[in-house]
Amino acid sequence: MRLEEAVKLSDTVRALTNQLLDAITDLIEDEAPVEAVTEVATKLRRVGLATRLSTLGRFRARVIEGEPVAVAINDMVASHGWSVGGSGGRARIMAVEALERAYRLDSVALDAALWTVTSAWGWDRAGVDGRVIEGLTILLRRDGVTRSALAEHLRTQWTAMALLDVVKRRRDEAYDSMGAPPRSADILARIVGESFAGA
Repeated sequence: MRLEEAVKLSDTVRALTNQLLDAITDLIEDEAPVEAVTEVATKLRRVGLATRLSTLGRFRARVIEGEPVAVAINDMVASHGWSVGGSGGRARIMAVEALERAYRLDSVALDAALWTVTSAWGWDRAGVDGRVIEGLTILLRRDGVTRSALAEHLRTQWTAMALLDVVKRRRDEAYDSMGAPPRSADILARIVGESFAGA
């Protein structure tokens, strides 16, 4: 085989692989039958392509395969009326990595954070932005912060979007003055904590 033919074949295989991965991710994210997704995930792992799925696709596959942390997060999210999923539909959380970081930090505080955002803002998708989930998880680990009092404070003092706008502004200011800004979740925890303490 000539070099030009090999390069062309390699490009074709790469393009087909990417199309296949996109189709499989859609299948997983659309919550296809468990047996089909399990079989596909197993085959992808066998040929070394599982890591090329989207974060959401990998999470869904882990849930279907029964991986304990993914199942626990999925069940916790569902217990508050949400689902882990893509952009379509109501009550979907896309922030898989934030959910996993918050769960590893403190699963009880994550559960309280999910209850808090749902109680404060209902099905506002900005309320389950990863920065909000993680920031409130951090805040709810502190003594003296209860989910019901925090939910009432958020409901009466903040909208989720307004809070995210303040976080972005503070992060931009910190970046300008420090070079490396703190994480948005930490900024959010500080803003809400100060607001909550001053109320």
